[in-house]
Amino acid sequence: MARSRTALRRGLVVLAFLPSLLMTGRQTVVYPDGPSLEDVVSGASTGDTLCVNAGVYSLQGELVITRPLSIIGCGNVVLVAADKHGAIEIRSDHVRVEGLRIIGVNRSYLEDLAAIWVDDVRDFVIQNNRIDSCFFGVFCTKASSGIIRGNHIVGNAVIEAQSANAIHLWYCDSLTIEDNDVRSHRDGIYLEFTDYSTIRGNSSTDQLRYGLHFMYSHYDLYTENIFARNGAGVAVMFSNFIHMNRNLFQD
Repeated sequence: MARSRTALRRGLVVLAFLPSLLMTGRQTVVYPDGPSLEDVVSGASTGDTLCVNAGVYSLQGELVITRPLSIIGCGNVVLVAADKHGAIEIRSDHVRVEGLRIIGVNRSYLEDLAAIWVDDVRDFVIQNNRIDSCFFGVFCTKASSGIIRGNHIVGNAVIEAQSANAIHLWYCDSLTIEDNDVRSHRDGIYLEFTDYSTIRGNSSTDQLRYGLHFMYSHYDLYTENIFARNGAGVAVMFSNFIHMNRNLFQD
């Protein structure tokens, strides 16, 4: 027990010193009738902040972020994913995506298509976005020291074998998943090979399988979450030193 508490504190200390990700470059306003969002992102410089004005932005493929940027929705912004594509790919450290609505990521049996995919990066923030009727919501692979906070992710899962997860973490560490509202997926929040992370203050409801699912994940904490009307509330499988407290299980 002493070993587990020490390791857990180690993970939380890492999160406490997560950089604020304040951008130091120029600010650019993006308009739906101006240059495409893809062109603006590809032409941005390290540290820029893109203020995306209200409107509908139809993507031609994935919006790939390869340098530190903040992409902020300034108004009612809707990103429509291209057919057979995900929407946003984060491939750089120090990226913030905030205040966007993302729709139209369709089911795929060959690729893990997601509204926001985070790949092999650290120090990122995905915050206050709305993701509707997308296959995966937020999908993180080999990511660390990031925050996924305040997002509203609603799926349309009907059959378990044809559905995916709202927040999916694979080989990650030191993440904070907090204050998200996730609904109607296969699993609400899924961790596989993901250590030293905190799942706090989320509402996970109406999932076909599990509200929260651990696989081969260690030294994690889940606290003050609500799990309601799921196939089962939480599944802890092949995982050690998982701490739980002050969670509410309903129906």
